[in-house]
Amino acid sequence: ILGLSFEKNLGPKLDFFQHTLALPPDDVRARIVKMPALLTYSVDARFRPRLERCLAARAPTELVLDRAAYTNERFDASVPVDPLAWQFVGSDST
Repeated sequence: ILGLSFEKNLGPKLDFFQHTLALPPDDVRARIVKMPALLTYSVDARFRPRLERCLAARAPTELVLDRAAYTNERFDASVPVDPLAWQFVGSDST
């Protein structure tokens, strides 16, 4: 973690945590202290797709960080499905 670049790695992650996930700085700090590996995951490859999954399922966005160490399959299986989030493709509403 000490070898990570602030400009290329840490800064964008902290920005994502604070602005995209809307977490207060104290919450971000506590999460990083609890799980320093959060700083090693990719925003574009891990965090952003999981945020989109949570938003689509109307699940709490905190799951993005709370379950960061999960495999993609385990993460997807752990996100509750909101029936109102489903769109029925090809259904006729008339």
